[in-house]
Amino acid sequence: MLGENVRLERAAEGCKVADLKTVTHAEFEERLEQDFRLHVDESQIIDLKLTRVDPQGPAETESGLRRPFSLTFEAHSASLLPQRIYQVEHAALGRLELFLVPVGREGERVLYEAVFN
Repeated sequence: MLGENVRLERAAEGCKVADLKTVTHAEFEERLEQDFRLHVDESQIIDLKLTRVDPQGPAETESGLRRPFSLTFEAHSASLLPQRIYQVEHAALGRLELFLVPVGREGERVLYEAVFN
């Protein structure tokens, strides 16, 4: 179940789309260790696991904006994807357009980060 702050829209193909302007770290904390699917292109999909949610800064800004946070995803992949916007899907959250940056490699795992300001 999504938190109250997430507005959902219907995409043309019927997939839910999370509003990235209002989604909060709490909605991702509920999905720690869950699987996400990263669409590299139309023919290649990589499985990701959400391994970390890091709230940053004050709980609420003076202007009432959400608390900034970052997400760390883990992929078991030999290839390192370049930083760019990727379509990422989750069973409950739906489709998200995330700017992912590769931030490290641990053995056969590649770590990617997304930052929400």
